[in-house]
Amino acid sequence: MTVRRIMGIENEYGILAPGLPGVEARELSSRVIAAYAGLLRARGFPDDIRWDYLGEQPLQDVRGFAHEREAVDPSLLTDDPARPAPSGPRPEDVLGGPDRRPHAVPRLTALAQQAARGTTTVLPNGARLYIDHGHPEYATPETATPRDAVRVDLAGDLAMARAMEAVRRDGSPEIVLFRNNTDGKGAAYGCHENYIVDRAVPFETLVAALMPFLVTRTVMVGSGRVGLGPASEDPGFQLSQRADHVQTPIGIQTTLNRPIINTRDEPHADAARWRRLHVICGDANCAPASTLLKLGSLSLVLWVLERRGLPDEWAALQLADPVDAFRRVSRDLSLAEPLALADGPRRTALEIQRTYLDVVRRGLAAEIPDPHTRDVVGRWERALTDLAAGWQHAAGSVEWAAKLALLEARRTRDGLGWAAPELAAMDLQWADLRPGRSLSARLRGLGRLEDVVPAAEVAAAEFAPPPDTRAWFRGELIRRFPERVYSASWQSVVVDLSDDPGVPAATRSNDWAGGGMVRIPMADPYAGTRERAAALLDDAADLAGVVATLTDTPTGRTPQ
Repeated sequence: MTVRRIMGIENEYGILAPGLPGVEARELSSRVIAAYAGLLRARGFPDDIRWDYLGEQPLQDVRGFAHEREAVDPSLLTDDPARPAPSGPRPEDVLGGPDRRPHAVPRLTALAQQAARGTTTVLPNGARLYIDHGHPEYATPETATPRDAVRVDLAGDLAMARAMEAVRRDGSPEIVLFRNNTDGKGAAYGCHENYIVDRAVPFETLVAALMPFLVTRTVMVGSGRVGLGPASEDPGFQLSQRADHVQTPIGIQTTLNRPIINTRDEPHADAARWRRLHVICGDANCAPASTLLKLGSLSLVLWVLERRGLPDEWAALQLADPVDAFRRVSRDLSLAEPLALADGPRRTALEIQRTYLDVVRRGLAAEIPDPHTRDVVGRWERALTDLAAGWQHAAGSVEWAAKLALLEARRTRDGLGWAAPELAAMDLQWADLRPGRSLSARLRGLGRLEDVVPAAEVAAAEFAPPPDTRAWFRGELIRRFPERVYSASWQSVVVDLSDDPGVPAATRSNDWAGGGMVRIPMADPYAGTRERAAALLDDAADLAGVVATLTDTPTGRTPQ
């Protein structure tokens, strides 16, 4: 049993600029991303690597059909044809076809290149920074453990903090970013989790196991929120920032009629082997330990499903009304409200989580777990034990409890009701990315919230890719051949091998007969690691030599 699997986080940041009233969020986000691009240039990194949209399939549904473009909300069209990538082979050739070797692609005109630029910047650590629905979004590179995912996720926060400071130093009015999920006035934005899962696990099994788990894990990994209702119509405190913005149990949407379980079938990998579980109902955690537990516990649930199928104990936990249960769990500070099941006696959220943990523990007893797995199981156990004694006992291990403890202290001191604007301001300040203003960062500095990853590791992760996923190969190509990488995506990198006089002679080669633009597919997220690909890069005289070697690889598994 292990928590190890390919995983990552997409974090969409809240954004405000009090000194720029009337300026739209998209314009503010553009300024933040431009500021970070300037920081990349100053460090010698490229800031103009486009996103390669080939293989993007946002309308493919895991239930076996594709949604019509004309019938969906425009927010789902993340493969916007107004921003094309270079043409190439069919998506199935990239995501799971028999030939994954590099292949030539046509060069875009200057006008098409400008259109393809969009708002995306592919970063030297393999991450993606772009504007999503008007907000800056940082999508981490692929990682192989929950701890590594926390590390690169925090690196994204660090990058955004640097960008805010760069905007301020430039003399512009201050732009402030927040690691939260709602402005409290009706707007919501996501923190999405992504997990590679064995395609052999039936989707119906995933739904049966994950619906009760995702609804009830809020007690452990909710980030807490001041206000009840999508627009904070009623005063109060609740465990989750997302619960009031979830409207349906299952669906492909991500911004309207949001589901608990998302059905988008876009694996960004070999579709014959894997699916990507895209979780959109979770909170953006400011406590790194909560992020670690959130990712690790779900990874363990997936391990059980992949190896053992759906346990009877989990199958018996189906909720009568998952959306209603989500809201009830979020508003139950006593943690004692029984939830109606589809069949059987009512169970509390803590009891349901304990059932998941008990099954995992039984599986663990038959294994020799790695340190990452032991750590996650221990955190899961501690969180449930602390919460069972009352939320006050969990303020050191559960984020929403830590936030509530701070708010209750202020309420007691100043005699405030939950409708007091001071409490809403504290809620916002909890998620403030400015180091000197963030309440959650202050608690971490005092040791009242665990850091999990040392600051030096986070700083290194801002510019260096994880060594044990395909992100390493993507990031290394950017580092070694910055002027040659034209565009990139999760499953490919497009490089320019033309003999452009502006390219240094040391990086030119005639070994690649095709010349021009070449797409290197990377359908295996576990390939392209430092261990498996470093020799390939070290031994080649230039990038053309790398491409030539990959082209001659009989298996075409790029790169091994």
